This record gives sequence, C-alpha cells and structure tokens, in this order.
Amino acid sequence: MVYSSRDNARLQKVVCSNCYTTVESWDNDIHTAWLRYIAGEDRNTINRETRFSSFSALKYQFKKHPCQPKISKLRKIFKRVKTRVRSSPSNYPWLLGLYFADGCIKNRSQIFFALSMHEELTETRVCNELREILGENAHISREFIENMRQIRTSSIELCDQFPKKNEEEFIKLWGNFSEKQKLEFIAGFIDGDGSCAFDVGINSIQIYSKDFPILITIFAEVLRPLGYVSILSNGHKLYLSPSVGLMLKPLLVKKDIKRPYHGSIDVKQAHDLLSKGISVYKISKMMNKAKKTVHLALKQVYGINDIKQLTNVTKRQKS
Repeated sequence: MVYSSRDNARLQKVVCSNCYTTVESWDNDIHTAWLRYIAGEDRNTINRETRFSSFSALKYQFKKHPCQPKISKLRKIFKRVKTRVRSSPSNYPWLLGLYFADGCIKNRSQIFFALSMHEELTETRVCNELREILGENAHISREFIENMRQIRTSSIELCDQFPKKNEEEFIKLWGNFSEKQKLEFIAGFIDGDGSCAFDVGINSIQIYSKDFPILITIFAEVLRPLGYVSILSNGHKLYLSPSVGLMLKPLLVKKDIKRPYHGSIDVKQAHDLLSKGISVYKISKMMNKAKKTVHLALKQVYGINDIKQLTNVTKRQKS
C-alpha cells in the first residue's frame, strides 16, 4: 500500500512527536516495524528482517502507542481497493428512501441495511439496485443476525455519494427529485419504517419517523392530492388511506406474494377445507384456532387473491 500525497497529509495530522522516536519499552526491531506500519507497508512484510515471525506478535506492542488506533483506521481506509460507482444513488430514489429509514454508513466505508426476517422482497430489490450502481461483480453480503436480515457492502466511493442522514441533506435531495421520484422515495421509506393494517386486501398504511418529523410533514404535502392523508397527533406518524397506499405500491403492501409459513396451522388442510366451501370461521373452530390466525396463515402461503376468491365463493354458496 502506498499513500498518496493527500493521504500523507491526513496521516501527518494524526501522528504524534513520539512516532519517529523509540518508545521507552521498545527495541530497534519493534521501532523498525512501527515505522513500516506508519508508512503503510503490508502486514506480511512489516516484520521482515526483525526477530518477529508475524505481525500478530507485534500487535501487543503497537497497541501501547497512543497513535495506533488513528493510524490503524487510516490504514483500513486507504488499503481498500477503489471501487467504480457506475451510477449515482440519486438515480435510485426507492433505495434512498429505504436508506433514510433502515440504512446506515459505518466508518465511511460500509453501507448497511437492516431488515425484518419476512422482508425477502425488499432484500432482493436492495441487492439488485446496489449491483446496478456498483456493477455485477460487487461483493454484497447478506446475513441473518438474530431476527434480522442484514445487507452490507464496502465501498468508500459509494458511501461518499450517499447523503448524510439529516434534515439539511434530505431537503437538498428532495429538491432535486421529480414528482415520480418523490413517490418512489416515499415507497422506499414505507418499506423501511411503515406498517400495513389489513384484513382482506389493504386497509391503511402508517409511516413512523421520530428522528425526522420533517419527513412526515413533507410526505403529507406530496400525498394529499392523491387521497386521504392525515398526520397523527404526535406529529411522528402519517396515516395513508388504501387508495394512496395502492398508488405508491411499496413492497410492504404486496400481500398476494406467497412466502414460507412456519406457524402451527396445517395450512394445506385449511386451504382444502376452504376450497370445499367451508368458511374460515368453521375451519378455525375445527382446528381450535382463532379465525384471524387461520386467515393470516392462509394469506401468507396462498396469497390474498386466492383466499379472497375462495372466501367470495363460500359467501355466494351461503346465499
């Protein structure tokens, strides 16, 4: 690793006057390795021509030096391979909306998205859009951590192009969006910090933003021409009527998408009974389960459209 002139200027700001003199407890071998460490040499070569067999044998000594954490951080930043950003994140308003809701940047070099376990559709779209920005060869990590899906990728260049999560940066970003992009941004934010209340179909959407209440006000201004929108009393929540939710089409409201079910209901048996004209209420009694539990399990596996159709058939048979 070779520091550029700009990198060297940053390095000089963090090193202290003792960096180029031997620390009291160090011998010449440690001091030689330390100077190579400051110079940015690869860890595998720092210990050459010294009595140390590996860099790990030096780490304990280096940690005694007050400048070690700062220099280590700079080494990590400058050692990373430069990545080419093919497209600006500003061309992906849905991704930016999700970032403001559930994303963060760490160490100016890694971008993270933390999603719920059931948000497989959101995870897929995040990965696809990151690959469009960084290219097909981009390394994107997907992990299950406790009850969360975590997506992350490392790129200083990409992180530099993402806005800081504050009101000033949001207003600047918002001012450059077209009306269509504003709706896509809101849809992304809903997929991060929104909730959907539904029975058969979509009843309403609520958006929550305690950290950025200004977003609630601005979203309301944009969405009111589309249908009924209301800011709830605490100023941190926004209520959207079904017509507005369906127009935005966030992934959150795609309840007709089938996904794996891991609950205690025998969903196949319940679906077979429903197909035979038995109502969900009677099925729930037969299974000794709550009607709502059976209904949600059926919708999760078979989708809203299928269950809605069978439910309507059952109602017609009764009449």
